[in-house]
Amino acid sequence: MKSTTLLFLSIIVFSLAACKSNKEAAAEQTITSEKSQSAEMVPTLENDAANEWPDEGKEQYNRVIKGVADSLFFKMERTSCFGRCPTYEVSVFNSGYVVYNGKRNVERIGFFESQISKDQMDLILKKSNEIGFFKLKDRYDGNMTDVPSTIILMQYNDNLKVVVDRVQGPQELKQFQLEMDQLLLNLDYKAKEMY
Repeated sequence: MKSTTLLFLSIIVFSLAACKSNKEAAAEQTITSEKSQSAEMVPTLENDAANEWPDEGKEQYNRVIKGVADSLFFKMERTSCFGRCPTYEVSVFNSGYVVYNGKRNVERIGFFESQISKDQMDLILKKSNEIGFFKLKDRYDGNMTDVPSTIILMQYNDNLKVVVDRVQGPQELKQFQLEMDQLLLNLDYKAKEMY
């Protein structure tokens, strides 16, 4: 009788331990499931902002944002078209260091580097303030095909703004783009050594 009672108690203890393990496993599985669902719901800059852009704009927006460095001050990119559109990007850093990447239909193809002065950086900021750059729309676009975009990024103090001008951008923005071309494309560039 003692051994039967002992055997019966052992079975109960074993069963309770097994139930506890099953409950812990189920709870752990629920927590893991909730974590993965909440991770899917967490908005990301790349996904949420890109969803608002047309297909061509998603690629451009992601390319620009991924290229943003902490010390980036100004970046301008002109995208390609089916014709002979100049395709390049030029980035200006807070130190005055400038990197130019000529891609297609431009005089310089490849990576080049230069330096601009504090006065030239102040001029970029002054010209951007004159057109109210940080108050412009994020995107100027329309129902047209084979139209290149000009993408401008400015990061000043705590402000970061990206403007994509594909079509229908204001005349002041177009003039600003031409002024930035004049300033930044005529620097004394040297071929950048790639490591």
